[in-house]
Amino acid sequence: MLVKTTVGDRSLSWLKGQLGLVNWDVGLRRQPRGQIYFQGNTTSETITETYTKVDNTTTLDTASALYFESPGNNGRLTYVGSQTRFFNVIGTIDVRNTTGASREVSIKLGKNGSVIDATQCNATIPNNGIGKLHSMWILELEKDDYVEVFLATATGVGDQTLIPVRMRVQTTCLS
Repeated sequence: MLVKTTVGDRSLSWLKGQLGLVNWDVGLRRQPRGQIYFQGNTTSETITETYTKVDNTTTLDTASALYFESPGNNGRLTYVGSQTRFFNVIGTIDVRNTTGASREVSIKLGKNGSVIDATQCNATIPNNGIGKLHSMWILELEKDDYVEVFLATATGVGDQTLIPVRMRVQTTCLS
């Protein structure tokens, strides 16, 4: 059986290098990745107009984590790999509203404690409803960089007591 080992005028070795695959057979399984989560929270929190890190006790999914840690289980997902890489970072959070009226809330992803304004996602949550907020961004991470989710109410609404019910932060290596 003949197997073609070129793509256009490029060799298979070149293609493997572009994909970051050191070993063709196991390369995809060795890509850095990680996710943290919490669920089932019933504790109300005061959410303000200033973006504040969601720091509920989180759990690192150790079954899938590779080159990621969550020291202190405090809502941070930390990259501990030695190579600087690009990652697709996804942050999701479900927020329950029991204030008696609908409320607008926003999330932003953060890197190393600083929010990334371009990642803002808004949702209006009806009374006794759950709002699902989702943000995704490509970030370059180097050793010991970390990602987080930040939460705020809409400007002019004032402080609101809401319940962050679930959160997940996930990374997938792109390079």
